[in-house]
Amino acid sequence: ELHTEARLSPDDLNAVLAHELSGTRVVLFTADRLFVDLPEGTQAEPWMVARNFGSLSEAPAGDILKVGFYHPNIAGFAGQLRQSHPHLVLTGAQDPYPSFLTITPEGAHKGAALTLIADALGIPQSRAVAFGDSDNDEAMLEVAGYAVQVGQLPLLTRHAHIRLDHQTDLGAYLNTWAGGLEQA
Repeated sequence: ELHTEARLSPDDLNAVLAHELSGTRVVLFTADRLFVDLPEGTQAEPWMVARNFGSLSEAPAGDILKVGFYHPNIAGFAGQLRQSHPHLVLTGAQDPYPSFLTITPEGAHKGAALTLIADALGIPQSRAVAFGDSDNDEAMLEVAGYAVQVGQLPLLTRHAHIRLDHQTDLGAYLNTWAGGLEQA
């Protein structure tokens, strides 16, 4: 059940699309479709085909939920947007995704989603557990009662109650944790 949905305003979308990076691949996402212009001779990736992709010119300006950018120098553009549009949520354009940037409207991040889910289920945030490995997980780890950092991204460390070095460590950790809960 969808409780809330945030869209980019036409002004914010125009600002986001006013980049000057030659060769940038831009992907616009609506609730049920994505829009992208693929370079000539490039095949659509399976995830694009599954989302019934269309060209950027077909995108409905008032229904865009997020924008994705692929470019090796996207970090500079992200810095500009952080200055000119600080209310937008920008993730990526740094390790571990230095060539990828995602932009969503104000309040559209995993921390807000975790809060809404916990509230809908009647679970105090102090009892919520979150696992994360990249900057788009930071807001979620910040609001979770128990935060598990997977990997070594420094910006997540301050939120983590525990850190697992590798994704492959997660299964054993969860089994041990579930066993402890079962005994309790």
